[in-house]
Amino acid sequence: MEANKILFRQVLLKHSQERLKDNEETLLKCFAEEIDAVKKIFGEQRDNPPLHKNMPEVVSRMMWVHALQERIRVRMLFLIVSQLLILWVIG
Repeated sequence: MEANKILFRQVLLKHSQERLKDNEETLLKCFAEEIDAVKKIFGEQRDNPPLHKNMPEVVSRMMWVHALQERIRVRMLFLIVSQLLILWVIG
């Protein structure tokens, strides 16, 4: 009975590792695509970013840059969490 539990756990662990590896590759691909999208937006709107109403131009530009940075930061956090999850399952 105990041998069956060990075998089941090994099979489950191997399957989980394979699925996490696939998800990790997908997340990396999405992260690279997001960086490319942000790079494209920055390149196209760098000299004339969208301005917010009732705000000074400098503040509006700073908010625009901050929003682009936030897009990248959120995706990076997903990558970090996925890496921690993989380490937790493997360990």
